[in-house]
Amino acid sequence: MEYVTISYGITSIGSHAFAYTSIEDIVIPSSVVSVGDNAFGGCNSLGVVALLRTAEDGITYIHPNAFGDNFGICMLVFDEASYYAYYNHFISVGQEELAEYIQFIMYL
Repeated sequence: MEYVTISYGITSIGSHAFAYTSIEDIVIPSSVVSVGDNAFGGCNSLGVVALLRTAEDGITYIHPNAFGDNFGICMLVFDEASYYAYYNHFISVGQEELAEYIQFIMYL
């Protein structure tokens, strides 16, 4: 599995940045405010795109063709409150591994 995390501080993902790569999952932090044309076009293995937000920051523009020719993408948009809700839920049902994954995403 090819998992990509964009570093916090990056503010945009340019046109064709990841086009036709084998990315399966990607986490986009709240510092990213825009995603360009065909940025993830032709990524046939792309499954989960997690967009992170805070009350003040987060994505404001996604080009209409940013994920062109991709089918079956699961787009998740999380805010800080959602992180804690998911984390606490996974801890309460004994799924510590998933809770650790959520915690990892929270602190990107």
